Amino acid sequence: MKKNLLLLVALLLTTSVFAQKVELNQFRVGFASVYDTGMNNPGYALNGIYAVDEHWETEIAFTHIFKKKKRGNNVLDFNARYVFMHPADEWSVYALGGMGFNFLRVTDDGDDFYTDTRLGLNLGLGANYTIDDKLSLAPQLCYTISENSYYRIGVGIQYHF
Repeated sequence: MKKNLLLLVALLLTTSVFAQKVELNQFRVGFASVYDTGMNNPGYALNGIYAVDEHWETEIAFTHIFKKKKRGNNVLDFNARYVFMHPADEWSVYALGGMGFNFLRVTDDGDDFYTDTRLGLNLGLGANYTIDDKLSLAPQLCYTISENSYYRIGVGIQYHF
């Protein structure tokens, strides 16, 4: 599992180095409110997006789902996005694919707890609506295929550097 994570990080870093040669200069960070259908609970997400070119973007995201009945979930996602439609200058629509590492923690009334890490395949759709030169609105739907498959539905705000 650790080898797969290291390989993925190395691949993303290599992609970022290649992307810097393109000089598109489009890096965004965002915060989103999300709802997880697997735990039926809300949470939040923090993400970083780098536009490799006019169609391809890479994304690293961390999602925290609030505890429900002593069960919490954190997700670390590594996604590639393909921007396939620009219906207007302000809008872009993308498909995403990647992998997510789900970190589950269940506690009882005492100090005992159970943890588990699961790897999932991410598939989804999203959009970006440009508010101004520095901000965009970003709704997204992501389906994670794993032992316990689930959807994450979110709406966020992104800052453009």
